[in-house]
Amino acid sequence: MTVSSTSLRAVVGAMAASLLSGCYEYVPMQSASSASPRVEVLVTDRGRVELGPQLGQGVISFEGILDQHKDSSYTVRVAEVTYVNRQTSQWSGESITVGSSAVRDIRVRRLSRGRTFAVVLGAVGAGIAFVVTRSVLGGGSGPDGGPTPPVQGQ
Repeated sequence: MTVSSTSLRAVVGAMAASLLSGCYEYVPMQSASSASPRVEVLVTDRGRVELGPQLGQGVISFEGILDQHKDSSYTVRVAEVTYVNRQTSQWSGESITVGSSAVRDIRVRRLSRGRTFAVVLGAVGAGIAFVVTRSVLGGGSGPDGGPTPPVQGQ
């Protein structure tokens, strides 16, 4: 038996999704490598209190696009907020400005080559295993390529 085109499309789709998503990591920000990098901002206890009215009570970090960095503040278009209880809230790019005194650390998101390689390798291996197990365990075919006819009289 051969692998159906639907199954093959599903495997290829899963592999493509893993390739496109890649794996990212956050690294300390020395200087922004791009005009508007994706950043994670970790807030101080003071920042948690100051940002309560804007982001909600108990915020420990937020992620988004860094629009502006001055000596005393950061302006970020917020995409996600994480709270003390580890719950997250998705945002749609609302811009907030936070003072440097409220920021414990700010990190820039970058593609991790090692993690991405591992994901791609795993996806390819899974795809090959899927195809091989379907071909080996799927059953045989008759001389004309159709299914093997059932044995009569046994």
